[in-house]
Amino acid sequence: MVGLNYKNRRNPTTFRGGEGIVSLRVGLLVSALLTAAFLSSCIERSNPWDPHKGCPNIIIEELYEENTQYIDSVLNRMADLTKRSEDEDLLDSINELNADSETKNLHIKQSNDSILALNSYIDSLNRIRSENETPQLKSLLDTLTFYLFSEKEFGYKAIEAQFQDGSVYVEKLISDVNDKCLPNGVFPSFYVDSVFNKLDSLDSRISKMRASIEQHSYYLEKNSGFIADYNNNVHNLNIQILRYNDSILYDSRTRHEPTVRNDRELLEAINESSPGDTIVLDSGVYSVSLRFFNTGTEANPIVIIGAPLHRSVLDSSDVIISNRSHIQFYGLVFANSAVSGVKVEAHSRSIYFENCIFTSNRQYGIEVLESEVTLKNCKVLYNGWSGIRAQGNVISDYKLIGENVLVAHNGLHGINLVSQTLFFQRSTISDNRSQGVRIESANRQADFERCLFTFNGSYGIKRDENGSEQGTFTTQLSVFYGNEAGAFDAEASHIEHNVPYISHDPLFHDRQNGDFTVTAQDVLNLGAGFR
Repeated sequence: MVGLNYKNRRNPTTFRGGEGIVSLRVGLLVSALLTAAFLSSCIERSNPWDPHKGCPNIIIEELYEENTQYIDSVLNRMADLTKRSEDEDLLDSINELNADSETKNLHIKQSNDSILALNSYIDSLNRIRSENETPQLKSLLDTLTFYLFSEKEFGYKAIEAQFQDGSVYVEKLISDVNDKCLPNGVFPSFYVDSVFNKLDSLDSRISKMRASIEQHSYYLEKNSGFIADYNNNVHNLNIQILRYNDSILYDSRTRHEPTVRNDRELLEAINESSPGDTIVLDSGVYSVSLRFFNTGTEANPIVIIGAPLHRSVLDSSDVIISNRSHIQFYGLVFANSAVSGVKVEAHSRSIYFENCIFTSNRQYGIEVLESEVTLKNCKVLYNGWSGIRAQGNVISDYKLIGENVLVAHNGLHGINLVSQTLFFQRSTISDNRSQGVRIESANRQADFERCLFTFNGSYGIKRDENGSEQGTFTTQLSVFYGNEAGAFDAEASHIEHNVPYISHDPLFHDRQNGDFTVTAQDVLNLGAGFR
């Protein structure tokens, strides 16, 4: 035929009429049947690409090998985490405490009974007190409480949380991987069972720890009542001991000395005093201005002693010591002065106060101007301005020394230093309206050791900026807690050697009413603060 194109030449049967078309269709049908038969004979149930079985074996093997490594790694970490918690011997310590708790409760109760009985036997307080303390018990309780309930990296709560996260991760991983190869999944049942058996075993160990700690919490709560009573009784006992000691000291020092009983006798005794004299005040209130015209010596100081229990009060008296030395005060109360409870000035040296109280004075509890003063076992409370003001100069070095001093509830600063060298140890500076310590014209060293700076209205320590590296301050083993503005306000070079600092609530007995003794056992064992 004429006019056939290239395509028609390639498929000539298309143009052969009806017979050609039928023949082509029959051929295609036969070819399709033969292909289907061939494929049917090739596909068997063991063929790896059978969609009714799931993923090919090679894929299942790869998924299994890859993910079992992840699962085993997580299980090993969880087992190691559990073992690390048990390696700290917490469980043994807790169980030991729980086993002995009832015995210890009985022991504490017996101690309480003994202490209560002791209060009526003052003459034997010191001896029996030591026999009834239980430091081992208190140490054990404090140590366990600190380790179990502090924010440690591997504390119990952290262990439990990480264990729960690991369990959820393993379960989800197994489920997700199995879902990739439905209906039979990737992991055989024996492997899944072994994984969950391990999880159950680890959970059992965690549960054992949880039960022990819950039991410890129960006993700790039960013990707290006994311990609170014990601490309160020891506190009362210590008060009795102090009173006893004050009485013995007063008796030993005043047995052969005449006693001053009124303002006139006191004024005469002060005016006529000489080195080696002891002036004994009877209990009562004295309202007379005192000026010391005489001085003592290192070997023979002038000594003024108040009656026990702070029953000798210098009320509204102006006590001024000017250019004198070696004068000692014991057991006196300096109160309600129009200016300062005591003023020491004009290069006075070796002026000593022990077991004295400076309170409710209009300006300062004690004012020290270019002089040297030592305070021991003293309280400086509720004064209108600063509790202690000490001012030196840039030429001479004057020292203010304090040991076991309480400076609290004063209307401005606890301590105000101006060019004054200071060393305070085992003291508490708390609840003052502004700064705990204010350092002005800072060209002298101020050192604090084992002191508590707490609940002051501004900073624990504020050092005025003057651009000088002299006159820095140190706070070795001291605690800063609850100060409204923070621990320090000073140039960075003066702060850097005081940080990091300790922030720890000392739990005072009754700070609102001036009792700043520490009631709780101190897990830091610093022995800091006023006692």
